[in-house]
Amino acid sequence: MGTKKGARRGWPTKRVLPNLPPFQFSIHTSWLTPFRQSDWQRMKSIGVFEKKSAETPFDTISTTAIVPPGNVDALAYFTCHSHVQPGKKEMHWSLILSSRPANPPPKNVLAGTKKVGGMTGLFNLVQMMFDASNPPLALSDVKVLVSEEKHWTCRLLPQAVPPNSVVADLGRNARLEEIGYRFTENERGLSQFSVLYDHEDKDFTILFQSNDELHLTCDEAIHIESAEDHIKTLLGRFFERASTTNG
Repeated sequence: MGTKKGARRGWPTKRVLPNLPPFQFSIHTSWLTPFRQSDWQRMKSIGVFEKKSAETPFDTISTTAIVPPGNVDALAYFTCHSHVQPGKKEMHWSLILSSRPANPPPKNVLAGTKKVGGMTGLFNLVQMMFDASNPPLALSDVKVLVSEEKHWTCRLLPQAVPPNSVVADLGRNARLEEIGYRFTENERGLSQFSVLYDHEDKDFTILFQSNDELHLTCDEAIHIESAEDHIKTLLGRFFERASTTNG
């Protein structure tokens, strides 16, 4: 019932961009900085502290989900933990952006959003935690979900398996529904991706990793520029409007 109610209120669960199929996404971007007590204390003042345990061998601090204003389509989370090695103490940071659920946010999320100062407050907080003039190299793990629909065609999947394939005689009417690539010499940018077609749920999942300098922007939502650029590139490369192929 919550999903239907949320949908009626107009909260988007998919991002819509020009010349790309509508999609849902999750971006998990992580990076390291030298440990600074002031950063740790600043996070403790606005986040939820969890002491290390058998399951998690370090103390962590996390915000709640931060809800954007109005009908903006993405939530944000921010988390950190310290990591001690001989002669070195580092902070491990993670910024997570994900498509906004259709159902209304719970009270603790609204309170957490207010405490950090909304999406702009979170953006300012994150920017304090690294030197924007010398940005760290960040690892992004990204998932993109595209529903199969008549207006868009995937150029990659599904594909019929040719009769001379090594798997052709293992069953009848084989189709290729998953494909992946890894770039063995890319130190920066896209390092690997895979595409999966789910014939039961009728959707496509794109998973990719990339290593890029950390550059953030904020309007009503926070944007991790490199990860979102990779999303646009892959969607533009893999999908085309059905009218293009159908003439």
